[in-house]
Amino acid sequence: MKTAAAAAALILLSAVPALADHWSATNVRGTALILIDDKWQDIAVGQVLPAAAVVRTLENGQLTLVSAGIGIGLGGDAAVQIVEVSGGVALTHYAGTLDVQAQASAQVMVETPNGKVTFSAGSVRTVVSEDRTRVVVTSGRAQIADATGHAIDVAAGEAADVTIAGTTLEEPAALPAESPADTPLGNKPLAAPSSSSAGTPLGTDPASPPGGGGRPSSPGGGGGPSPGGAGGPPDAGEHAPAAAAHAGRGN
Repeated sequence: MKTAAAAAALILLSAVPALADHWSATNVRGTALILIDDKWQDIAVGQVLPAAAVVRTLENGQLTLVSAGIGIGLGGDAAVQIVEVSGGVALTHYAGTLDVQAQASAQVMVETPNGKVTFSAGSVRTVVSEDRTRVVVTSGRAQIADATGHAIDVAAGEAADVTIAGTTLEEPAALPAESPADTPLGNKPLAAPSSSSAGTPLGTDPASPPGGGGRPSSPGGGGGPSPGGAGGPPDAGEHAPAAAAHAGRGN
């Protein structure tokens, strides 16, 4: 069943038009924000975002972004920095739940406070909490490198908990049920960008988290965090009052 769902996701993803250097917001629920000129601004369905972006959701928010061959989904209280790199995308995941789907031609790297996840041609969920990062591979294979320098391969149906002390791999039978309501993506197939229909969200590369109005440093420029140093998510800052007003907007 999972194999059929993964195949369907990749087939639909292949229909997504190449939006070079851009992301399309195909699904927005509740409050989703993008950092522009050091200020948080609302994201609307159908909005086109630049290739490099810092996005977050509030507790009631969900966000789906799609680009060429990649989809990203953020659940509530999530924060991600996105940077397109040659042949794929690099993401820094600061907080919350993030789902990423990718075609075989797209390379994905997700850096978290506890380690780094790389994969292509598959679907991976990362959940960042205070002391650990949970990685669940729903299709394909992924490699996890933790802060100790140890790297392991994780297959579809397996999960791993990554902490500052290392990585613990769980057998499929030990995995708890994943709630499809956690993110707008989950195991759902990616949909082509549309100004009115739901789609899939996607992400970028590691960098120090924006906070207090400051801009994140560019990935690869010496300012990015090593595993274990991604820090906390950006703060809603000046946008908080406006964002609170959206809390009752619902789905």
